[in-house]
Amino acid sequence: MNWLLDLDQTNATAQAIAIIALVCMAGMVLGSLKVRGIGLGTAGVLFASLIVGAITEPIDHNTLKFVKEFGLMLFVFCIGLQLGPGFFASLRKTGLRLNTLAATVVVLGAVLATGLGWLLEIDFAAVLGMFSGATTNTPSLGAAQQTLSALPGVSAERAALPALSYAVSYPLAIVGLLLRDLKMPDFRDYAVEVPSPGVMTAESTRVMGKFLRDVMKQNLQGDNFRLFSPDENNSNRWQDVPEVTNRCYMAEIYPEDDKLSPDGRVMEVPAALSRGRRDRHLRQELV
Repeated sequence: MNWLLDLDQTNATAQAIAIIALVCMAGMVLGSLKVRGIGLGTAGVLFASLIVGAITEPIDHNTLKFVKEFGLMLFVFCIGLQLGPGFFASLRKTGLRLNTLAATVVVLGAVLATGLGWLLEIDFAAVLGMFSGATTNTPSLGAAQQTLSALPGVSAERAALPALSYAVSYPLAIVGLLLRDLKMPDFRDYAVEVPSPGVMTAESTRVMGKFLRDVMKQNLQGDNFRLFSPDENNSNRWQDVPEVTNRCYMAEIYPEDDKLSPDGRVMEVPAALSRGRRDRHLRQELV
């Protein structure tokens, strides 16, 4: 047992990897805990690392730097694999609009963060980290740290400010996202008038589809509402929902496909996707 306790003296790299692995496990457990259906998810790893970092000695710097850079590369790599199949099709359809909107949001956020940092006399190295944390954008933190380390005359204390301010602002941003309420239409507006028994024909699921369409419409900008449809969306009589958003599909999209895109907010789980692939393979074999 002594070899484990003395690991920081005998093998600093092994000790660092062990602590990182334990923090990840503890963070996953913490993120899986839910209170009234609300949980931290992967953000639990950050909270676990903050707790462990506050009560333990710093781990090997070189190992920590390697894991950070390698983890960031894996994150970006996985995002590319996930979005790759439908990226160019989506870019051709809505590329200019989406890129313009994204650039506008980033520029306005950067201007606001810089202005507040100047007014409050906060070090701009800390402003970089706060901006990354407030937008829950980990890759931007990595870019900020790399840029700052490449500048001449930057002390080690100042180079550490982005990560420190990121750790302060990120939890607040997560809490803000969790506490944000959905915008909900009044459900009474969707009541079906029945003047007398036996004179009306209506389907509750179709009425529900109109309600879900309007919920989706009111929360599209907040990007905080997704619809999980068991089997096909249309078979559930929710045909009105695709009026405001597409069905999410990450594979190649064919010209004959309708209302499919990688950024769709309707998730058809799981039979529709597998059946769609089988149908395409069948068409290809018949041709």
